[in-house]
Amino acid sequence: MPAIWAMLTAAPVPAGDTALEKGKSLMNEGRLSEARAVLLEAVKQEPARAEAHYRLGLVYLGEGSHPKAIESAKKAVALSDSVASYHLLLARAYGMEALNSNIFAALGPALSAKQEYETTIALDSRNLDARYELLQYHLTAPPIAGASEQEAVKQAEALERQDPLMGAYGWARIWEK
Repeated sequence: MPAIWAMLTAAPVPAGDTALEKGKSLMNEGRLSEARAVLLEAVKQEPARAEAHYRLGLVYLGEGSHPKAIESAKKAVALSDSVASYHLLLARAYGMEALNSNIFAALGPALSAKQEYETTIALDSRNLDARYELLQYHLTAPPIAGASEQEAVKQAEALERQDPLMGAYGWARIWEK
């Protein structure tokens, strides 16, 4: 998880925005409850600031508060729909919500996760994390949730073209199934 956390928090923060800078710094130090407090204040001060909602969503996801992560990520996406990392956060939050739900409640969040992964890739076709996670989705979700092994193969092929090592991970994941 530490490597993933570093990647999640690596998005640039605008200079001069002390609340966001402080929140990011606290996140990088693993001080999530303190970061949450700072970022809640940042969101309160500037509710139209997509980056603040995004960072707050990252904190909520790190804390395992998936519904709150979904809410914050949805706000970030609503404010700035063309940022792939916002959609990726929303996909991950929906995915975790689906994984932590009973079989009857999981379908909605699972379908939303798939849609957000696809949107992330449409916005940034070189997003290897989104491609790999979508590949995993297609291997683990049931067909009723739109999953198929053929789609997983397409993602592995795309990963292989962009990054042979990530492609190898993708193929290994397919072959182990």
